[in-house]
Amino acid sequence: MKFGVLALALVAFAFPRVAQAESSALILTGIGGDTKHTQKFAKWTDETRSVLVDRFGFLPERVIVVADKDTTKENIQKAFDKAKGQLKPTDTFFLIFIGHGDPWEIPG
Repeated sequence: MKFGVLALALVAFAFPRVAQAESSALILTGIGGDTKHTQKFAKWTDETRSVLVDRFGFLPERVIVVADKDTTKENIQKAFDKAKGQLKPTDTFFLIFIGHGDPWEIPG
């Protein structure tokens, strides 16, 4: 399990109310640039989505993924508009970035 997924689990554990709320998430995954990073980012995206749906009970339609070459300004705006349409004032929203420069991409 990568640190990002672990951090999300810790947030849900530390704040049980968050884990039980109506929740939505937007996962934005950048372009890998090479085969190694493309595969790594896709794996992290799939694992994160899976944890949100399978472990934390997010409804699948409330976990929006925009990944790789689809991560354009237009598609990101559409994803935010979709999320905005799903959210009520008491809901919880997670925005997750996966890609180059994310804090989990530690060399070594």
